[in-house]
Amino acid sequence: MAARSLVAFSTVLAMCLALTRATNPGFVVRITQAGLDYAHQHGIAVLQKELAQLKLPDISGDFRVRHLGKVHYEISSLNLRDFHLPYSRISLVPNVGLQVAISNAFAEVDGNWRVKFHFIRDHGSFNLEVKNVYIKIDLKLGSDTSGKPTVSTSACSTRISSVHVHFSGKFGWLYNLFYSAVESRFRKILEGKVCDSVVSSVSGDLQRYLQTLPVTAKIDAKAGIDYSLVAPPVATAQTLDVDLKGEFFSMAHRGAVPFHPPVLAFPPDHDRMVYFGASSYFFNTAGFAYHAAGALVFEITDSMIPKDVEFHLNTSTFAAFIPQLDKMYPNMLMKLRLSAPSAPFLSIAPDGISLQPTVDIQAYAILPNSSLAPLFLLSLTGNVSATIDVKSGHIVGNLSVGRMKLSLKHSDVGTFKVRMLQSIMNIYASSILLPRVNVYLETYGCQMNVNDTEIAWAILQRSGYTRTKEAEEADVILLVTCSVREKAEQAIWNRLQHLKALKARRHQASLPLRIGILGCMAERLKEEILHREKLVDIVAGPDAYRDLPRLLAVAESGQQAANVLLSLDETYADILPVQTSAGGKTAFVSIMRGCDNMCSYCIVPFTRGHERSRPIASILQEVKILSDQGVKEVTLLGQNVNSFRDMSEVQFQSAAAPVLSRGFSTVYKAKPGGLRFAHLLDQVSRIDPEMRIRFTSPHPKDFPDEARVSLSSDFIAGFCGETEEDHQQTVSLLREVRYNVGFLFAYSMRQKTRAYHRLQDDVPAGVKRRRLEELISVFREEAARANEAMVGQSQLVLVEGPSKRSASELCGRNDGNIKVIFPDVDTEDAGGCRAVVRAQPGDYVLVKVTCL
Repeated sequence: MAARSLVAFSTVLAMCLALTRATNPGFVVRITQAGLDYAHQHGIAVLQKELAQLKLPDISGDFRVRHLGKVHYEISSLNLRDFHLPYSRISLVPNVGLQVAISNAFAEVDGNWRVKFHFIRDHGSFNLEVKNVYIKIDLKLGSDTSGKPTVSTSACSTRISSVHVHFSGKFGWLYNLFYSAVESRFRKILEGKVCDSVVSSVSGDLQRYLQTLPVTAKIDAKAGIDYSLVAPPVATAQTLDVDLKGEFFSMAHRGAVPFHPPVLAFPPDHDRMVYFGASSYFFNTAGFAYHAAGALVFEITDSMIPKDVEFHLNTSTFAAFIPQLDKMYPNMLMKLRLSAPSAPFLSIAPDGISLQPTVDIQAYAILPNSSLAPLFLLSLTGNVSATIDVKSGHIVGNLSVGRMKLSLKHSDVGTFKVRMLQSIMNIYASSILLPRVNVYLETYGCQMNVNDTEIAWAILQRSGYTRTKEAEEADVILLVTCSVREKAEQAIWNRLQHLKALKARRHQASLPLRIGILGCMAERLKEEILHREKLVDIVAGPDAYRDLPRLLAVAESGQQAANVLLSLDETYADILPVQTSAGGKTAFVSIMRGCDNMCSYCIVPFTRGHERSRPIASILQEVKILSDQGVKEVTLLGQNVNSFRDMSEVQFQSAAAPVLSRGFSTVYKAKPGGLRFAHLLDQVSRIDPEMRIRFTSPHPKDFPDEARVSLSSDFIAGFCGETEEDHQQTVSLLREVRYNVGFLFAYSMRQKTRAYHRLQDDVPAGVKRRRLEELISVFREEAARANEAMVGQSQLVLVEGPSKRSASELCGRNDGNIKVIFPDVDTEDAGGCRAVVRAQPGDYVLVKVTCL
């Protein structure tokens, strides 16, 4: 029952990576206890669902009841109504493998009973509670001669502390007299059968399944990889080490590799969840396989030379170095064919990686009849070295290209000085062999998505990608999406339809275009996006941006790729976002991610995961860097910034209601002469219990005047069960508070939320639209009145730049986040020097408001 499912899960978890007979491995995987714990927490939900579907056998027997005689009973149609695993764990057992432990498990079972007692016959239903179930299983991991994993049960024990049966029926009181005998029978049967079932399942179903796992895989048409086990997995108290062959081979003909794998010394570290190790054998067999398959050949034609490169691939260009070309092949295009005369060989040493590549370059003239005339054959040799390190949990490195030597191996156009060709060959190599991939990023939704875009771009920039502002020029288009409302998702589906035509045009021109969906919509719909829209190549959730380079590499091979795992600790604290508005004077800094509030209407906890606060040191470091770049104002971001305990006294946004009272007492302080911008949450003026919002903070209208707070908020029209009275209370709130900024929208039910499972979306669409229009109208009226109060007042304004309305005006915002437009004229410097200056972006100016 439970054992079989958990055994299968834990064994496949440990050994699916370990799928030969070489003395040393080419690739090693180390799984630590932390890695098992992480994988276990993601698999336990699946396991519990499977346990709830277990089938239990019928039970029958005879018992003697004192003073009453023999009773025959039958218990049938057992239905496992619920099964809970409050605690389960997979741990390492030295020299054995894994131990699966379940404790304090409990289940509820319904069924039918039938009893015969002398002349009395009766039947009815019963309820069975099984509590405090403890199961412990040791699994010995091994390998067979083909390099496939094996598993067997080395130990098993089961203990059930409590079984309680309650009979219902005409004579239920009588049957409850002997329930202890039935409970004892249940306990003995279950305890006796569990381990038998485990041994049978492991040696039968599970072992047969492991034998179906492949130990080789096709990479492409040229090569495959052998990842069979070279030895049984080795378990210690801290780690499970899996040694894999890690050998590439040619798909056309698999032959013996002319070198052997070196000893792969693995460090004793076990702080991380998973470690990977690769020897030079892993990389060199790849080079050998692709060379044997004839894949290490690359041709360069003039059409591949970027338009902005001065030197084109024709005989006129090369005639400057080889004069005889003008006479023999005047004004003809050329072709270069690059090939490796031998397989490349990589060396790995403690101080780094080195490679001595040798490349043959055969030059041809393309004749008028399209045939090729050989010109010369060059040999290019050089030295490439790299050092690799791990910083802040990420792999970093430094690549160094040594001196490249060019020599003439053969010439069909006479002798010439090869040294003169070195520069032009370098130009071709940098512009053709090492192309840059253009990425176009498009952002939808809230400011957190803008920050996510900046994080994603910072990661891609590190990996050598370049950014373009035009979708037509892009090799990769990434959409950072919103999923909070259905309308937001529909905008993405519409955009994909527009991109479909662009991708078709690029395909016809043999210029592939990759499209990716990032962010909340990717997390909500997951792989469904790939199935629904075949033109989408990658899907990455909000916690998977570090994986973007790998996902794009998979997409380059023609496969779809996805990573939508939510993290328990990812904050991107070590990633400095690349600001989208270079030179801007304001910036947003993310201080936390995720939300634990689980409000009924909200999808955010399911698309952003649990709350995680960013380390304060990294926040201060980012703010300092922004300050050094000229940024004057920073806004802290998060799904619920008040959950961050170390908030400093700066403006913030997205404050969820449950902890706003703490935010009010620590952040909202009197600020003479200015405003403070705060973003609140007012779904309805009367907080609906069905929304599950624990609103304990002061009411917005009760904010003290001395706090001088400029308020904004979200408003939802037409939540489940909203009445006209509820709606009018929201209207009343808008009139009383006079918000400066508001985000108003009609309710859109989202899957996975509590409202989706428990409530009815019973407000008609037409009513939602009407109520939303009324809210928008009232908001605009009251916001205008609030702004009118500033007429005649002087406001301290941060200059952002020229106004879009007129070239003779500037635009900025006060510290209430209200836009102010004012003339671009000479003013006196407030520094006391009486100099006449012009306000520049980043300056603070005192502006008297004259009109709206």
